[in-house]
Amino acid sequence: VAAQAGGRGGRGGFGGAPIVSAHQGLNRSTWNARLAPFFTVPPKIVMWGGGGGGGQGPKATPGVYTVKVTAGDWSGTQTFRLNSDPRLPAMTDAEGAEQLRIARETGVRIKQLYDTLLTIRDVKKQASDIAQKADARARMEAAAKILTDKLVAIEGEITQLQGEAGQDALNFPGRVDNQWIALYGNIAGMERKVNKAITERYADLTPPTDVLMQRADASLKTDVAAFNAAAKKAGVKQGIVVKQ
Repeated sequence: VAAQAGGRGGRGGFGGAPIVSAHQGLNRSTWNARLAPFFTVPPKIVMWGGGGGGGQGPKATPGVYTVKVTAGDWSGTQTFRLNSDPRLPAMTDAEGAEQLRIARETGVRIKQLYDTLLTIRDVKKQASDIAQKADARARMEAAAKILTDKLVAIEGEITQLQGEAGQDALNFPGRVDNQWIALYGNIAGMERKVNKAITERYADLTPPTDVLMQRADASLKTDVAAFNAAAKKAGVKQGIVVKQ
């Protein structure tokens, strides 16, 4: 069974098609009308009031869709209309498309944050491993500390580093990832027209996040290059490789 958008309802992919067991008689498959998530929250991330936002994708937009059923060489299609939640103010197709657009843009920004976070953590580990194995261990440990301190400063702005359990979020304020995920949850968690509060919050978060990502990119280039130069000078053949 596969559902895909048609007409004005078509916006984005739906992940893998659900499989229905071929039992004789009535068979049923359920689609939750949600798209695949745009990002995954890395392990050991503690945040307040937003952690659940990464577990689901946004709702598919209102519109006309086509369901296709395939069994062996046979296949059949049927169109249907997806409406917004009747318990809430009705959304037009255009309003649903706008909600999905900003949900996608927010999700992509969160993915960028977490991709950068994982890269920083990988670089830190590489620096530690290289320093531990180097003949000039003291010199390389000093170089690793310089690099790690700079990266941790950025890492700590991306996510809260002091929290270890859910209740720790009460004592240690969330960082920029928590703010973006809280915003994403407000967009993707409910079917409603995008309001001014959402667009203004998106606009508020964008400039400082852009600056933070620029700092991260610069550090992953210049500071890693400085570490690799120190490693080469110390006779270390292996350097840090920044994985994209």
